[in-house]
Amino acid sequence: MNLSINHQAFLHNLKFWSIHSLINSIPSLVFAYQNDWNTPTSFIAMGLGIIIFILMLTYFLSMNDIHEFCSSELMARAIRAGLKFRIILCILSLPVIISFITLTLGGPKALAEITALTGIVWAPDFVLGIVSHSFYQQVKEIIPIQGAHNFIPTVIITILQGIFLMIMLITAGLILTSLGLGKIKTANKNIIINK
Repeated sequence: MNLSINHQAFLHNLKFWSIHSLINSIPSLVFAYQNDWNTPTSFIAMGLGIIIFILMLTYFLSMNDIHEFCSSELMARAIRAGLKFRIILCILSLPVIISFITLTLGGPKALAEITALTGIVWAPDFVLGIVSHSFYQQVKEIIPIQGAHNFIPTVIITILQGIFLMIMLITAGLILTSLGLGKIKTANKNIIINK
């Protein structure tokens, strides 16, 4: 495998995945907030986890061999379809963003009521959060880092959540692509997805 980096793809991927990852992390952050990850330390740890995940994903997708594979017609279509699917889920949950803005007015109770309304839309985040936490619980037997709400475990769980969400995104994209969605042009090989 060629581990060298396509620098043009790296810069594009960094911008592209930073935007998408930050938007797509909103449901997971709300669930975390509601489940005792609601301290400043927790939010700093989750923010660091998101940044590390974005850098890891960007580096991985910018390696020449991986970039070439992701630029193939099938994978580019799958990634685009998966992103559309994920963005639709986030748009459907826009009331939660508004609740964050008005959190000081309505308090945690208002946030809980709004997330109850968007619960089915956020089912993937909820399930993958449980999977990430369970995976961490298994790993901590090997690597003794205690307390899931501590800083390092929160960073690890956040990175795991990002990886599992990316797998979900690509899987959903492959399914949607097989149904004929996500058609794109693939003439420009310097970027992962052409708009």
